Amino acid sequence: MRSRASRVLIQEKARNCSEAKQALFKSFEAMADQDIKEILDIDVKEPPKTPQLTKEAIIGSVKKTKKSTDVGLRRPSGMNREVYALLYSDHSTSLIPTDSGSGYRHPKARLGRKHVRPWKWMPFTNSAREDELVLYHWRRTTEEGKDYPFVQFNKKLPIPTYTDEEYTVSHALT
Repeated sequence: MRSRASRVLIQEKARNCSEAKQALFKSFEAMADQDIKEILDIDVKEPPKTPQLTKEAIIGSVKKTKKSTDVGLRRPSGMNREVYALLYSDHSTSLIPTDSGSGYRHPKARLGRKHVRPWKWMPFTNSAREDELVLYHWRRTTEEGKDYPFVQFNKKLPIPTYTDEEYTVSHALT
C-alpha cells in the first residue's frame, strides 16, 4: 500500500501534467488557425508565441496540499452509514414505494397468448341491395352465415311525391 503522502503527490503530478497538455493543445489550435487563414489569403498576423514547456509545467511543483475535512459533515460514531445517508442527504428520496409502472406508457400487446382464430374467404350478399350481387371477403369462420354487418346503416327515407295541383297549392300558401 502506498502512503497517503505519495498518493497526494501522484495526484498533483497528474493534475499538472493535464494542465501542460491543455497548454500544448491550445498552441496547436492557434497554429492550425493561422495555417487556414494563410491558405485562404486572409489577413495573416504573426502567430502567437507558444508558451515554453518547462519541467515544472510538465511534472509540477512538489507542494503538499492539505485536504480540508469538514467536521460538521462527519457521520457520528455509532450511526450506520445507511441511516446517516437517509437522514442527512441533500436529495430527498421517497421511502414509500410508488406505482410508476402505469404512467403514460401504453400496455404492451400480448400476442401469441391464445390460439389463432381461423379466417375463410366467403361470399356475401348485401340484403340492402336489390340486385342480389354476390361479393367475397375474408371473414372469421364463426361469422359464417351471418348477415352483412353494414346493412344496419342503409336507411331509406320516404320521399314525398306531389301532383302539380298539390305543389301549386302548397307554394301559393307560402
